Amino acid sequence: MVSLLAAVGCVQAQNGQLLENMFPENMDIRVSLELNPDGSFYLTAAADGTISGEIAQLPIASAQGHVEISSPSSGQIKITLDGTVTLSDDVLAEFPEETRTMLSTASADTINSYIELMQIEGKPIQDILSGLVGAQGLSYGEGGNEVPPEMENIIIDNINCTKFSWEEPTLEMGFDATLSGGIFENDELRASLPVAIDMSLKSEEGSLDLSVDVIGQNAEFHMTFSLAAAENGLNLSASIEAQGKIPSFEGGEPYSFQLPPEVQEALGQQSLIEWLEEQNISFELKVPESAEVAGLPGNPSHSGGTYSWTGSGAAEAVGAVLSGQSTPQVNFSSTGTLAGGQSGTGTPGVGGEGLVWVLVGVGVAVTVAVVGIIVAVKHLR
Repeated sequence: MVSLLAAVGCVQAQNGQLLENMFPENMDIRVSLELNPDGSFYLTAAADGTISGEIAQLPIASAQGHVEISSPSSGQIKITLDGTVTLSDDVLAEFPEETRTMLSTASADTINSYIELMQIEGKPIQDILSGLVGAQGLSYGEGGNEVPPEMENIIIDNINCTKFSWEEPTLEMGFDATLSGGIFENDELRASLPVAIDMSLKSEEGSLDLSVDVIGQNAEFHMTFSLAAAENGLNLSASIEAQGKIPSFEGGEPYSFQLPPEVQEALGQQSLIEWLEEQNISFELKVPESAEVAGLPGNPSHSGGTYSWTGSGAAEAVGAVLSGQSTPQVNFSSTGTLAGGQSGTGTPGVGGEGLVWVLVGVGVAVTVAVVGIIVAVKHLR
């Protein structure tokens, strides 16, 4: 949810610049996480508040997309995309006639011919991205033209346009692609597939609404995000709901909240901690009354199996968990052992705790991708 709120800064303001207020203050943020002995979880998060800035009618009036991700074999990922994009009247009013002609005569076959001409199949994705970035005169990464490490050694086995049509003001398209690489050999990743993602975007002058639904083998995720013009700025409202089973959870083993080191480093930045302290945060952890809990940050109030943090205590607690300064553990069984050997005979387990954050990350990634499309279309005007 924190990452989602930070994404507000990507919304384009009326003057063509990004909103200066990347990190809004005095947001009401409510988070609740419920963990059960069978390894199931239920996460809800909501945020409401007002930020400064304005929103004009975006280049895209509406968009819908459906993505399916599967793994045909170890080391391979298949992605199927179907979507429609409806351009705004402002964009259409300035559309060059040659662009209209090009879109109206294009088809899936012509798109596939262009893909074949680009000779991208069978090549590492890092080579393709480097070429595209260089052609646009852009740069990324500390070296100025570096491909992110996670993109290295991923091969585009094939890419195919399944449909392409233009009926003003709506563009409809479909693609499928197969990627291969060692990163896709992860058994836990493959066990969570297939995954289906549905996205809907609607933009009018002074408002923006986005929803994302993700349904996988072990969990599902739902996100809504909206901005609306108000007298004193923009009213922001966002919510996340995720539920399912933690894939690697094993009965009798403690569950540990431990994010990957690289995520802890990114989230542990002082600017984020300071931003948390400026929000009205409440956090609630629910476990069975019989569960044993250790390593909780701060001094939460406690009633039965419910632990609650509010105010500055909640901000400090969330910051401690995100940055790795605190690693809470929940033991559902007397046979498990919490860190320090407080009970039982087993050993602590990490559990698959990254799943919830991966689902949240999917929502953030789709949000950023949509904004990227908006900016790209803006440059075509």
